[in-house]
Amino acid sequence: MIIRSLEKDEVELLKDFLYEAIFIPEGVQAPDRSIIEKEELAVYYENFGNRDGDHCLLAIEDDKPIGAVWSRIMNDYGHVDDQTPSLAISLFKEYRHKGIGTKLMREMLKLLKEEGYRKASLAVQKDNYAYRMYKDLGFVTVKENDQEYIMVNELSKELELKELYLLEIEKIKPLLLNVFSSPPWNEDWSDEKQFDEYLRDLIEVRGSLLYGLYRDEELIGVSIGKIKHWCSGTEYYIDELFIAKEYQNHGYGKEFLRMIEDKLPEKGVCAIYLMTDKDKPAFEFYKKMGFEELKETTAFFKKF
Repeated sequence: MIIRSLEKDEVELLKDFLYEAIFIPEGVQAPDRSIIEKEELAVYYENFGNRDGDHCLLAIEDDKPIGAVWSRIMNDYGHVDDQTPSLAISLFKEYRHKGIGTKLMREMLKLLKEEGYRKASLAVQKDNYAYRMYKDLGFVTVKENDQEYIMVNELSKELELKELYLLEIEKIKPLLLNVFSSPPWNEDWSDEKQFDEYLRDLIEVRGSLLYGLYRDEELIGVSIGKIKHWCSGTEYYIDELFIAKEYQNHGYGKEFLRMIEDKLPEKGVCAIYLMTDKDKPAFEFYKKMGFEELKETTAFFKKF
């Protein structure tokens, strides 16, 4: 599959994808295709390519368009202001639930950011499974009505991965206190000396390679791990991966892990290992990130 820009002679495809984008609740009959001719829907494709904010990316497989994401500054369901492009995304049914939509949306957000837009918006039906995808991509609900969430992605927010050092304990300490005070830990670290001893053990004994996730220069995530060298290759063992509680469930954990995966090959790492209990939310998180469960253990590994 490749992702490329929509060409001028392909604008009519937007009508097909717009119809596919209409959310049909289970048990409800799909509307007639003529619905896309209504004024409130025609705004998504009329004279596309001739207005500010008109951008479209296609997903192509076997030389056929199978999905599209497009943006336009318009007064649609997801409109927030006259400087913010609204987004629409659609895949033909047989290509859904395969991660293609996420890849399309990620490329569109990157494009809009490069074009200088500060944010992007969209509307999603409350029962639509795509809501979780948008949330994971960093969209935040800014308002809602009886049927829909209106969500915004702050494109100007910069994420950066930095390698941390053992002497930076004081920098890491506020973030871990933030995490440990919330579920599922709910730890009471009122004894500062005891917490410092725990933190030093966590970093100096269990970690030899630490990464920090920064959002506009604010440390919002920490990964503590250790590199091990074997005859079969170099491996990275993640002991802990934390995201500050106010940034949890917004896709930052996924982005953090992807950024670490992109960085590790520079150190010769060929596989990542970690452990988690099967009854913890992290278990499903790592499975979705492509980690494989080792037989008869709760360990995961992922080879590059």
